[in-house]
Amino acid sequence: MIQKIGVLGGTFDPIHFGHFSLARSSYEELNLDKIILVPTNYPWLKKPLSLTESSHRIKMIELFIKNKSWLELSNIDILRGGNSYTKDTLKELKTIFSKRTKMYLIIGSDSLNDLSKWKDHSRIVELAEIVVAKRPGFEINLKDHQDFIVLNSSMLNISSTIVRDNIKKGLSIDELISLEVKNYINNNKLYT
Repeated sequence: MIQKIGVLGGTFDPIHFGHFSLARSSYEELNLDKIILVPTNYPWLKKPLSLTESSHRIKMIELFIKNKSWLELSNIDILRGGNSYTKDTLKELKTIFSKRTKMYLIIGSDSLNDLSKWKDHSRIVELAEIVVAKRPGFEINLKDHQDFIVLNSSMLNISSTIVRDNIKKGLSIDELISLEVKNYINNNKLYT
Protein backbone atom coordinates (compact mmCIF):
# COMPACT_ATOMS: atom_id res chain seq x y z
CA MET A 1 0.00 0.00 0.00
CA ILE A 2 1.27 3.47 -0.89
CA GLN A 3 1.76 5.92 1.98
CA LYS A 4 0.49 9.42 1.20
CA ILE A 5 2.47 12.17 2.92
CA GLY A 6 1.80 15.91 2.81
CA VAL A 7 4.76 18.28 3.08
CA LEU A 8 4.18 21.80 4.39
CA GLY A 9 7.21 24.05 4.58
CA GLY A 10 7.65 27.58 5.84
CA THR A 11 9.44 29.73 8.38
CA PHE A 12 6.79 29.00 11.03
CA ASP A 13 7.85 32.22 12.76
CA PRO A 14 5.61 31.54 14.66
CA ILE A 15 3.33 28.61 13.76
CA HIS A 16 -0.33 29.69 13.81
CA PHE A 17 -3.89 28.49 13.18
CA GLY A 18 -3.56 29.31 9.48
CA HIS A 19 -0.84 26.66 9.17
CA PHE A 20 -2.99 24.21 11.11
CA SER A 21 -6.09 24.87 9.03
CA LEU A 22 -4.15 24.38 5.78
CA ALA A 23 -2.60 21.15 7.07
CA ARG A 24 -5.93 19.79 8.33
CA SER A 25 -7.77 20.63 5.08
CA SER A 26 -5.07 18.89 3.05
CA TYR A 27 -5.03 15.88 5.37
CA GLU A 28 -8.79 15.44 5.23
CA GLU A 29 -9.51 16.31 1.59
CA LEU A 30 -6.68 14.16 0.18
CA ASN A 31 -6.98 11.37 2.73
CA LEU A 32 -3.29 11.65 3.63
CA ASP A 33 -1.55 9.40 6.13
CA LYS A 34 0.37 12.27 7.73
CA ILE A 35 1.62 15.79 7.18
CA ILE A 36 5.22 16.76 7.77
CA LEU A 37 5.96 20.34 8.82
CA VAL A 38 9.39 21.45 7.60
CA PRO A 39 10.69 24.74 9.00
CA THR A 40 13.12 26.40 6.60
CA ASN A 41 16.64 27.21 7.65
CA TYR A 42 16.78 30.29 5.45
CA PRO A 43 14.15 31.04 2.80
CA TRP A 44 16.28 32.19 -0.13
CA LEU A 45 13.33 33.62 -2.10
CA LYS A 46 11.65 35.69 0.63
CA LYS A 47 14.77 36.96 2.41
CA PRO A 48 13.27 38.02 5.76
CA LEU A 49 14.95 40.89 7.57
CA SER A 50 15.30 38.68 10.61
CA LEU A 51 14.36 35.13 11.42
CA THR A 52 13.79 33.82 14.92
CA GLU A 53 16.37 31.30 16.06
CA SER A 54 15.58 27.84 14.71
CA SER A 55 15.52 26.29 18.20
CA HIS A 56 12.59 28.57 19.15
CA ARG A 57 10.71 27.87 15.92
CA ILE A 58 11.17 24.12 16.37
CA LYS A 59 10.01 24.25 20.00
CA MET A 60 6.87 26.22 19.03
CA ILE A 61 6.03 23.61 16.36
CA GLU A 62 6.58 20.79 18.88
CA LEU A 63 4.21 22.47 21.34
CA PHE A 64 1.61 23.10 18.62
CA ILE A 65 1.56 19.54 17.22
CA LYS A 66 1.66 17.76 20.58
CA ASN A 67 -1.13 15.13 20.69
CA LYS A 68 -1.78 15.50 16.94
CA SER A 69 -0.45 12.17 15.68
CA TRP A 70 -1.12 13.01 12.03
CA LEU A 71 1.30 15.96 12.20
CA GLU A 72 5.06 15.46 12.32
CA LEU A 73 8.03 17.82 12.52
CA SER A 74 11.12 17.40 10.35
CA ASN A 75 14.12 19.65 10.91
CA ILE A 76 16.01 18.43 7.82
CA ASP A 77 16.25 21.92 6.28
CA ILE A 78 17.70 23.37 9.48
CA LEU A 79 20.19 20.51 9.86
CA ARG A 80 21.24 20.92 6.21
CA GLY A 81 21.96 24.62 6.86
CA GLY A 82 22.31 27.42 4.33
CA ASN A 83 19.48 28.38 1.99
CA SER A 84 16.48 26.06 2.00
CA TYR A 85 15.40 24.75 -1.39
CA THR A 86 12.18 22.74 -1.74
CA LYS A 87 13.80 20.41 -4.28
CA ASP A 88 16.47 19.39 -1.73
CA THR A 89 13.83 18.92 0.99
CA LEU A 90 11.70 16.64 -1.17
CA LYS A 91 14.72 14.63 -2.37
CA GLU A 92 15.83 14.06 1.22
CA LEU A 93 12.34 13.10 2.39
CA LYS A 94 12.16 10.60 -0.49
CA THR A 95 15.30 8.89 0.86
CA ILE A 96 13.93 8.86 4.44
CA PHE A 97 10.59 7.29 3.51
CA SER A 98 10.06 4.08 1.62
CA LYS A 99 9.78 3.88 -2.15
CA ARG A 100 6.07 3.26 -1.62
CA THR A 101 5.50 6.84 -0.51
CA LYS A 102 3.77 9.54 -2.52
CA MET A 103 4.61 13.14 -1.57
CA TYR A 104 2.14 16.03 -1.72
CA LEU A 105 3.71 19.49 -1.54
CA ILE A 106 1.19 21.89 0.01
CA ILE A 107 1.41 25.55 -1.05
CA GLY A 108 -0.80 28.63 -1.03
CA SER A 109 -1.93 30.42 -4.17
CA ASP A 110 0.57 33.20 -3.31
CA SER A 111 3.42 30.68 -3.65
CA LEU A 112 1.94 29.25 -6.85
CA ASN A 113 2.49 32.62 -8.53
CA ASP A 114 6.22 32.41 -7.66
CA LEU A 115 6.71 28.71 -8.41
CA SER A 116 8.55 29.35 -11.67
CA LYS A 117 11.18 31.29 -9.67
CA TRP A 118 11.88 28.36 -7.33
CA LYS A 119 15.19 26.58 -7.83
CA ASP A 120 14.69 23.57 -10.14
CA HIS A 121 10.91 24.03 -10.05
CA SER A 122 10.44 21.42 -12.79
CA ARG A 123 12.18 18.85 -10.57
CA ILE A 124 9.87 19.76 -7.67
CA VAL A 125 6.86 18.85 -9.82
CA GLU A 126 8.50 15.48 -10.57
CA LEU A 127 9.16 14.75 -6.89
CA ALA A 128 5.70 15.60 -5.52
CA GLU A 129 2.09 16.25 -6.38
CA ILE A 130 1.47 19.97 -5.95
CA VAL A 131 -1.50 20.89 -3.76
CA VAL A 132 -2.69 24.50 -3.90
CA ALA A 133 -4.93 26.28 -1.40
CA LYS A 134 -6.59 29.61 -2.17
CA ARG A 135 -5.02 32.37 -0.12
CA PRO A 136 -7.13 35.53 0.24
CA GLY A 137 -5.97 38.12 -2.26
CA PHE A 138 -4.17 35.66 -4.57
CA GLU A 139 -6.00 34.06 -7.47
CA ILE A 140 -5.23 30.50 -8.53
CA ASN A 141 -3.95 30.44 -12.09
CA LEU A 142 -3.39 26.88 -13.28
CA LYS A 143 -2.83 27.83 -16.92
CA ASP A 144 0.50 25.97 -16.99
CA HIS A 145 -0.34 23.50 -14.22
CA GLN A 146 -3.63 21.72 -14.98
CA ASP A 147 -2.40 18.64 -13.11
CA PHE A 148 -2.07 20.47 -9.78
CA ILE A 149 -4.60 19.65 -7.05
CA VAL A 150 -6.70 22.55 -5.77
CA LEU A 151 -8.16 22.24 -2.28
CA ASN A 152 -11.84 23.00 -1.77
CA SER A 153 -10.99 24.85 1.47
CA SER A 154 -9.41 28.30 1.41
CA MET A 155 -6.58 29.35 3.70
CA LEU A 156 -7.39 31.45 6.75
CA ASN A 157 -6.34 35.07 6.43
CA ILE A 158 -3.63 34.71 9.08
CA SER A 159 0.10 35.13 8.64
CA SER A 160 3.12 34.99 10.93
CA THR A 161 3.65 38.67 10.11
CA ILE A 162 0.20 39.51 11.51
CA VAL A 163 0.98 37.51 14.68
CA ARG A 164 4.34 39.27 15.16
CA ASP A 165 2.83 42.71 14.46
CA ASN A 166 0.02 42.11 16.96
CA ILE A 167 2.55 41.13 19.62
CA LYS A 168 4.64 44.27 18.95
CA LYS A 169 1.51 46.43 19.18
CA GLY A 170 0.26 44.70 22.32
CA LEU A 171 -2.86 43.38 20.55
CA SER A 172 -4.48 40.02 21.21
CA ILE A 173 -3.18 36.92 19.45
CA ASP A 174 -5.58 34.49 21.14
CA GLU A 175 -7.50 33.80 17.89
CA LEU A 176 -4.28 33.35 15.90
CA ILE A 177 -2.11 30.86 17.80
CA SER A 178 -2.44 28.11 20.39
CA LEU A 179 -2.20 28.85 24.11
CA GLU A 180 0.97 26.72 24.37
CA VAL A 181 2.71 28.71 21.66
CA LYS A 182 1.49 32.01 23.14
CA ASN A 183 2.90 31.04 26.55
CA TYR A 184 6.22 30.03 24.97
CA ILE A 185 6.43 33.37 23.13
CA ASN A 186 5.69 35.28 26.34
CA ASN A 187 8.11 33.22 28.46
CA ASN A 188 10.91 33.74 25.93
CA LYS A 189 10.04 37.37 25.17
CA LEU A 190 9.88 36.74 21.43
CA TYR A 191 8.73 39.35 18.89
CA THR A 192 8.72 42.26 21.33
